Amino acid sequence: MNNKSSFSLIEIILVIFLISIALKLTLSTSYSKLTLAKNQLILHLKYLRYIAFNDNKFRPNDDKFHKKFWTFKIQRCNNNSGFYYLIYSDKNKNSYISKTESLKDPLTNKYIYNYSKCVENEFDKLANTLLSKTFGIKKIEISCNKTSSIGQLSFDNQGNVFTKLPKYYKNLDNFKLKKNCYINFSDGKYSKTITITKNGYIF
Repeated sequence: MNNKSSFSLIEIILVIFLISIALKLTLSTSYSKLTLAKNQLILHLKYLRYIAFNDNKFRPNDDKFHKKFWTFKIQRCNNNSGFYYLIYSDKNKNSYISKTESLKDPLTNKYIYNYSKCVENEFDKLANTLLSKTFGIKKIEISCNKTSSIGQLSFDNQGNVFTKLPKYYKNLDNFKLKKNCYINFSDGKYSKTITITKNGYIF
């Protein structure tokens, strides 16, 4: 009688089968997270555009009124530890964005806001704005970026899109979106792209 232990063919097939299932689940989860991120960003960008349409920021004799335009912005967390985004209107026009200047998510009533520390689990902030921590996003590029950050998009009540808000209104046309802008993000394996047209359509 041979007491030598070994794997049977059935055991090997079973192990390969289980590994393939585990790998498939891992890949599909990674892909699903990117899909969720894409859907959330599209939803928030469309909601932002809707808010901008119904909230005219124009004020006569105010050459900086455009600073109040509703804006979507992607930033890096401290120590290059990931990405986050916020949606806001710079009401006091001082370029420092506070939580109360941010748009609230219509489903949760939480602020679509974070800051460079990328803090999680604050009760009144939407945690999903932390794109890397929530969705595993490792790389983001905005093709129309004109800023020193990852990029931003601002909307006025006429449907125009701007890639930057300059110091004075007279220079605003220099940053009006003139061709499609692409937001591309990746987790290292898969990537997704969101398109924004010069007329503000988002898909």
